[in-house]
Amino acid sequence: MCAPKKAGESLMSVRSSLSLFVLAALLAACSSKSPEPSAAAAAPAAAAHADGIAWHQGDVDSAFAAAKASGKPVFLYWGAVWCPPCQQVKATIFAKREFIERTRQLVPVYLDGDEPAAQLAAERFGVVGYPTMILLRPDGTEVTRLPGGTDVDLYTSVVDSALASLKPVKDLIDVANRDPAGLTENDWKLLAYYAWDVDFDRIAPAAEAPKIVAGLVQKCPKSFETDCVRLKLTLAALVADEKDKPSVTIDRRDLLATLNAVLDRPELQKLNLDYLIYESPELVGAATVKGSAERAALVTRWQALLDALANDESLARVDRMGMGYARVLLARLDTPKGPLPADVLAIARDRAAWADRATTDPYERQAVINRAAATLDEAGLETEANDLLTRELKVSKSPYYFMLDIADLAQRAGHKDVALHWLERAYHESEGPATRFQWGTDYLLGLIEMAPEDDQRIQTVGLAVIDELGKGKDNIHQRSSIRLGRLDKALMDWNKGDNHRPVVRALRARLQEICAPIGAGDSARKTCDDFLAKA
Repeated sequence: MCAPKKAGESLMSVRSSLSLFVLAALLAACSSKSPEPSAAAAAPAAAAHADGIAWHQGDVDSAFAAAKASGKPVFLYWGAVWCPPCQQVKATIFAKREFIERTRQLVPVYLDGDEPAAQLAAERFGVVGYPTMILLRPDGTEVTRLPGGTDVDLYTSVVDSALASLKPVKDLIDVANRDPAGLTENDWKLLAYYAWDVDFDRIAPAAEAPKIVAGLVQKCPKSFETDCVRLKLTLAALVADEKDKPSVTIDRRDLLATLNAVLDRPELQKLNLDYLIYESPELVGAATVKGSAERAALVTRWQALLDALANDESLARVDRMGMGYARVLLARLDTPKGPLPADVLAIARDRAAWADRATTDPYERQAVINRAAATLDEAGLETEANDLLTRELKVSKSPYYFMLDIADLAQRAGHKDVALHWLERAYHESEGPATRFQWGTDYLLGLIEMAPEDDQRIQTVGLAVIDELGKGKDNIHQRSSIRLGRLDKALMDWNKGDNHRPVVRALRARLQEICAPIGAGDSARKTCDDFLAKA
C-alpha cells in the first residue's frame, strides 16, 4: 500500500498523502543500464483492472451478513480509481492466482472512496489512505491490516497466518506483553507484518506505536528470525518518522548488523523489499553516523543490491522503477541539496525511459509513471518529470491525478499562473464526490497561496467546492472532513488581518446551508460547526 510519506512545503503539502512525489518511493531496484523487459513482463497487465476476485456485490453491511452466513472472514479493500498504489496492488497482488485462490475463503468487498456513503463507512473502519486492506471476522472484529507491496508469496503467507486463527493483532500484542511464549509462529508473523502505516490509531495512538513495536522486538524469539528482523526494521522506520523527538532509542550497532544481514541474504531481501526501497535513507541514517566509514560501506552495498535487483524480471515493473528512486534517495542522504553525481542522474533518466517504454497497460502505468516522474523530480530533473507527466495525460485513465503534480512543478518553477491553470483543470476534470471535493480543495488552497489578493476568485471557487459536499448523502466524513479541516486552517490564516471577512462569511454560510439537515448525533455535525467558527 501506499504508505504515505511526508510532502514538502509546496503545493504538494496541500495534496493528499498519495501525492506522486511522495508515494513514488514505495519499493525496489535500479541500475545504470536499464534491463529490457522479457516478453512476459512487456505484455499488458490485463488483470490489473479486471482481476479474477469474486468481489461481493452489495454494500459493506450485506458483506458482513454474507460472512456470518458462510462463516468466512471479510477482506475489505479501500481504494480509489485514480490512486497509483491501488493500481499497483491490482496489477500485482490481486491479479495473481495464489491470492485469488485465497479469496475463495473470504468475503472480499471493495469499498471505493467515491461510492455513496463510502466516507461514512471509512470512519466506521478507520481507513483513510488509499489503499488500505483489512481482514475482519464475520462479527466485524478487526484481525489485521495487511501490508502493501507486490510480493504475492509474502502477501498470501500473511493472509494464511491470519486465517489460521483469526486472532486480532491487538489481542496478540497484549499476549506478547503478558506471556510471549504463548504466541505461535503464525502470531509472530501477523505482528511482524502488521501495516502500521495505515493503522490510524486503531491499535493505539500513533505516538505509542514505536514503544509497542520496541516491546515486540525485545520479546521476539530468536527462533523466528525473519519476523524479528522485520520488527527491527519497522521500529527503525517508525522512530525515523519521529524526527528530532524519538520516543525510543535504537541500538545502532544491532540495526547495522541487521541491515547487513538483509543485504547478504536473498530470503530477507524478498521479505523486506519495501523497506529496502521505501525506507532506505531512514534506515541507513538510523544505523550509521554521517560521514562515517560504516555509512559509506553500507550505502555502497545497498546501491549494489539495488543495481542487481533491477535485473530481476520476477519483480513487478513498478518495483524495478522504484530502484531508481531509492538510488536517488541514498545519493541525497548526506547532501540533500545540490547536484547529484552524473551516474545517479543517468540512472534516474535511464530507469524512467525504460518504464515509459516497457509499460503499455494504462492501469499499470498509473503506478509506474507515477514512480518514474517522482524519480526524475527527486533527482532535480524537473523539466523531464514535467514532460513525462504531460505526455501521460493523453493515455492515463485518471489524468487529473497527474495534473496536480504538473501544477506543483510549475509553482516551484515560479510559474504561478500555469500552476493555477493546471489546478483548475484538474478540479474540473476530476470525477466522484469525494475526489471532486479533494481536488477542488487543492485548487482553492492553491489560490489562497498563489493569488491571495483575488478575493472574488477565491469566493467563487470556494462556493463551488463547498457545493460538492452537498451533492450526495454522508459526504462530510473521513477524508472529506479532514480536507475541510485543512481548508478551515488555510482560510483562517489568510484572514488573520480580517481583510477578507466577506469571503469567509460567505463560505461559512454556504456550508451551514448544506449542513442544516445533519443531526446532532452525526459526526459531520461537529465538522460543520467548527468550519470557520472562529472567524
